[in-house]
Amino acid sequence: RRACEPVAAHALFATDLEGARAQLAETREARALLEVSAPPFGGMPDVEGALLRAERGGDLGAGELLDLASVATTVDATQHYLARNAAVAPRLAARGGMFARHAEFAALVSATLDSEGQVRDTASPVLAEARAESRRANAELQRRMDAALRDPAIAPHLSDSFVTVRNDRFVLP
Repeated sequence: RRACEPVAAHALFATDLEGARAQLAETREARALLEVSAPPFGGMPDVEGALLRAERGGDLGAGELLDLASVATTVDATQHYLARNAAVAPRLAARGGMFARHAEFAALVSATLDSEGQVRDTASPVLAEARAESRRANAELQRRMDAALRDPAIAPHLSDSFVTVRNDRFVLP
């Protein structure tokens, strides 16, 4: 089954009396649910394009992964909401139970990417060590630049007493 296909075919309009009654019963359940508590779903990003590309073996960007994780979290929260309220809405709870769960995927994305789509240091021990080394090297470079600003042999030749960055390089004016 394709990733973006609906779980079960559900016509917008019933074609027979029994189908119409079933849809009306679901509508009554939905109204009753709204009186019990607010549902957890709100706006969800459109992830159809990302799902189609992933299905064809394409790569997804960080933003797309975050959107997919958001949808997975919302679906999971909706399933829990419907299950908790199965006494009020048994048909909708059964329908919600048909969706696949992807909480593990959402947790993995959350553990790997921050809300801005940047890879977290905690994503891998090698990455954490590389970033720590980069921070140490940057701090050492900054220390050396500050020392150069105070060096009596260099300071008289500088037009300013601060360090700037141009084209990703530290510059002593």
